[in-house]
Amino acid sequence: MKLSKVSLIVFFLLAQFQVSAQSLEGVFTKEDRLIYQEYEVTRSAKQGVDSWTITVRKNGKELSKFETGATGSKDWAKVGLFNFLGGQSPQLIVEGYSGGAHCCWEYRIIDLSPAYRLLYDSNDWRVGQGLTPVDLDDDGVFEFIQSVMAFDYFHVSHARAPFPKAIFKYDKKAGKYLPANHLFPDEVAQDLKKDLAEVARFSQNPDRSDVYEREEYVAAALRAFLKYVYAGNEPQAWAFFDAEYKLDDKQKLRSDIKKQLRGCSIYNYIYSRRK
Repeated sequence: MKLSKVSLIVFFLLAQFQVSAQSLEGVFTKEDRLIYQEYEVTRSAKQGVDSWTITVRKNGKELSKFETGATGSKDWAKVGLFNFLGGQSPQLIVEGYSGGAHCCWEYRIIDLSPAYRLLYDSNDWRVGQGLTPVDLDDDGVFEFIQSVMAFDYFHVSHARAPFPKAIFKYDKKAGKYLPANHLFPDEVAQDLKKDLAEVARFSQNPDRSDVYEREEYVAAALRAFLKYVYAGNEPQAWAFFDAEYKLDDKQKLRSDIKKQLRGCSIYNYIYSRRK
């Protein structure tokens, strides 16, 4: 079966992109229709709603339909092909954006060969921001990074909110991408020393009467604390909190953090594995 013009363009862009592996932007087609082997993927506006429908068909039979990109611009509902698994066949990636100034990207990764399989749905994990593919362990299969969204607007503004890394790795046994922070703790804890130095600087004057300075202090402490936690070092996180957090809301913040962590699927996955 001959490839369509759209598919040829996508494959050309894919080949260029694999050299750098820094962004997915180059793999997304500008067209509303993508053809690959027996598959047809279409993008269409949903009537009466500012969103888009991504439909996947194989030999004319509908396999899946996703409502995504909650905005009138088709630039926020994208499809493309990227070789996540390192084999001869690329995977389909669907990206959607909710609109607004602050949030949220959602992604689905679908294997098309030898059979249709959903490998990843970001909605299962409450993660957001862009998806960055990177082969962290040099095994020829891409991991990727998104951000934990559980602490957005948590005691600080969105601009200062901490977004710990959520790293996903393909699990052959499960046949899908699963959280793998415990395998890459150094990546999760990147720039931790810088955060600790900032907390120490603010701690020199524990009387944070200025609301903006207080928020900066809380944000720095949360960034450091959560890097410990999501790198798999929760006891060290609480030791840091007990020793270094100086403000008068310490007990309330402790309680609120624990509650927030209990509701985070990434956290629960990381620590359920250890138990």
